[in-house]
Amino acid sequence: MRKTQIFIFSLLLTLLQPAHAAEQLTASMVGQFIKTMNDMRRIADKYDEPDQLGEIGSMDEAMERAAAPFSSSLVIMREYEGYPEFESAISAAGFASVEQWASVGDRVIRAYGAIKMSERAPDLDSQMAQAMQQLEDSDMGEAQKQMMREMMQSSTRAVQAYTDAPQADKDAVLPYLAELEAMR
Repeated sequence: MRKTQIFIFSLLLTLLQPAHAAEQLTASMVGQFIKTMNDMRRIADKYDEPDQLGEIGSMDEAMERAAAPFSSSLVIMREYEGYPEFESAISAAGFASVEQWASVGDRVIRAYGAIKMSERAPDLDSQMAQAMQQLEDSDMGEAQKQMMREMMQSSTRAVQAYTDAPQADKDAVLPYLAELEAMR
């Protein structure tokens, strides 16, 4: 089970495309994407996971991967033993390419994240500003403050990728919230 979770999380970290891709995200595309995730679990159970999937890298790299998890993992996935099956499953689901699937997956994840964040922390911007002010007002040394500022800025950029999800993407994802929750 852990291997499957790591594989799926890594897939999420793979596919990086801008949120404002030319093609509109539709509910049908969201459904296609969800269907492929069942195939991905089956494939993950069949093969060993790529060694690189556990590598996080710098905080900025981790945040970039979190903002576009599927697109950012494609390079690693192309070396994966199960890639041919992965590619076939994506094609069978109706995606024109692995890159399209990754872009859709990134957008689905960002829209889902935006919906969940707005439910859990509707005043996230003010909370982040308050945390930054508390940092500045603290008696930490300047070097520690600078390190904390950089970490908070990286986190803010990643959160922004989710909160900036287009409303049309969120609308396309809404009918599938329960299915996406079940995938977690």
